[in-house]
Amino acid sequence: MRPARRHWFGFILLTVGSYAVLWCRPQWLAAWGIRLPQGRWFVDTEALLIASDAHALGRDEPLWYSDWWLRMHALGLDRGDTTALGLGIVVGFLVVAFLVLRPRSLPELVFCWLVLCSPVVLLGVNRANMDLFIFDVLALAGWLLVHRTRFVRWLAPVVVAFAAGLKFYPIVAAAALPFAPQARR
Repeated sequence: MRPARRHWFGFILLTVGSYAVLWCRPQWLAAWGIRLPQGRWFVDTEALLIASDAHALGRDEPLWYSDWWLRMHALGLDRGDTTALGLGIVVGFLVVAFLVLRPRSLPELVFCWLVLCSPVVLLGVNRANMDLFIFDVLALAGWLLVHRTRFVRWLAPVVVAFAAGLKFYPIVAAAALPFAPQARR
């Protein structure tokens, strides 16, 4: 196995192993200043699902996100799906992070691992914060943006618009659209 591939697989194993340990021993997150609210994981996802459930019943729940998130109930998702959706968000984030971060040396491996085990990332993972999902959507937009096929590249603005509809800050990604390269890097 080539060294670059070995480092990438090592990075994946180390990160997944670290996350598995923290899942089994969430009290260790306190070393990073992260506490599980009421001992529960994925509270940001749960809050969105609760707001979506309330919206479906005609109630108004305070929401700090776009109203687009209130349509989760229409997808068949409710508060009971918190763990499954939260895990899906975290696993999706990790898959994209593993595809984007490809350490080719031991120092790069350690750096990438430290990034994914940083307090900011672990807090987002602990809460299954929607920014992890937005990261995935914007990574898709980046992939579309550098695709060889012109039609596929035209989908990038649609994906960026979708991300901006979910949370406003991705609109800055639209600034990259006019500078899209013609060939994949």
